[in-house]
Amino acid sequence: MMNRLSKTHLLLCTVCLFLASSAYATTVKSLSVEMMAKDADTIIEGKVTAKDSRWNAEKNRIYTYTDIDITTSHKGTSKVGATIQIRQIGGDVDGISQRVVGNAEFSLGEDVLVFLVKDEATNIHFVVGMAQGKYAIDRASTPPTVHRRLQGLHRLGGAKAMQHVVQLKKGLIKKTPAQTAHAGHHEDISALPVPTLPEFRTRVLQALR
Repeated sequence: MMNRLSKTHLLLCTVCLFLASSAYATTVKSLSVEMMAKDADTIIEGKVTAKDSRWNAEKNRIYTYTDIDITTSHKGTSKVGATIQIRQIGGDVDGISQRVVGNAEFSLGEDVLVFLVKDEATNIHFVVGMAQGKYAIDRASTPPTVHRRLQGLHRLGGAKAMQHVVQLKKGLIKKTPAQTAHAGHHEDISALPVPTLPEFRTRVLQALR
């Protein structure tokens, strides 16, 4: 549930929205698979079947809604065969684009494994940790593999992330694109072994025990 998100996560996300456009990266707390499994109330695999961007009621913010047909459920009450909807800030409407650097990116027809939290009042889901909580499933290999894109995310660990965000907010430090590329914790995707889907499922299930 949404109230399970910590104040730290919420503060980080709030500050990041203001930093994204000027720093070309979004500072977030680095989350392991085990941490995301604990924070999420829904973990599912499925296929992206629809995307729709539209204005909010005040016409000052664009939201993109992504529908996923569930093929496997690892955590939560969502059933196989059901469709869940994910909301993210940003999108393209009426020739206007709004972007949040570091958001999870979804493509129509894509197979994904996602870590989500749910707003019970609206039945809308949100990705845990922005792009950290979305894995694409590549079924071209046997067995299938999973991978994620973390471009645009400046990942810091624990208290360091909180200190960094507070300093940025107070203007004590400034972040440039060059600094972003070298500061904090970054996951070099090319240098890491690509987990197979069965291996990744096992890791998720072990984290849920």
